[in-house]
Amino acid sequence: GGGTAFYPTNMPFHRRARDLGDHDMLGEMTAGSKALGMAVVARLDPHYLRDDAFAAHPEWVVRTRDGKPRRHPVAPDLYLACPNGPFISTFMTDVITEIASRYPIDGIFGNRWGGYNSVCYCAICKSQFKAASGYDIPAALGSFGMPAMGHPEEDASRAYLLWYQDKRFEQIALWTATAKKVRPELFFVG
Repeated sequence: GGGTAFYPTNMPFHRRARDLGDHDMLGEMTAGSKALGMAVVARLDPHYLRDDAFAAHPEWVVRTRDGKPRRHPVAPDLYLACPNGPFISTFMTDVITEIASRYPIDGIFGNRWGGYNSVCYCAICKSQFKAASGYDIPAALGSFGMPAMGHPEEDASRAYLLWYQDKRFEQIALWTATAKKVRPELFFVG
C-alpha cells in the first residue's frame, strides 16, 4: 500500500494496481504464506501520489525552491510525496491501519519511506525546519539533501540534515505506534 494498493482498499486516492481486477493480491499472498508457516511483512511505498490526490491535497507534494510541485523523476505522471507533511502523518497512517486491521501481517516494511532523496520547500517543511532550527531551508544542499560543506550556508545545511534525520525517527515512531494500536506485536521497519 501507499502509492498503489494491492488489495481492495476503501481509501480515497489509494488507487488499486491497474491489472489487479477483483483479486486481493495481499490477501492471497498473506493466506498462502501463513499456510506455510511464514511470517508476513507488508510493504509500503509512500513516496508518490497521483493527479487526483494532488488536485485534492496539493499540500501533500514536494515543492521545489520556487514552489512548484515536483514530479517523479522516472514516472512523470506521478508527484513526489512530501516526507514531512500530512500525506505521511495522516494518509499513510490510515493505510497502515487499514492493512493491519484486515490482514494477519507480522510487520510493515517501508520502501522510500523517507522521501525520494529530494529536499522539500513546501510551506510545512519550511515552517517546521525554521521552528526547529531558526534557519530557512538552505539552497546549498548537495546530493540526497546532504549538507554542502564549505558553503556560506554550512550551519543551516548541517541543521537541515539533523532535522531531516529527526523527522525520520519521528516517522518510525508514528508508524510503529499506528501499527501497534491495531495489534501490539506489530512493528515498522524502514
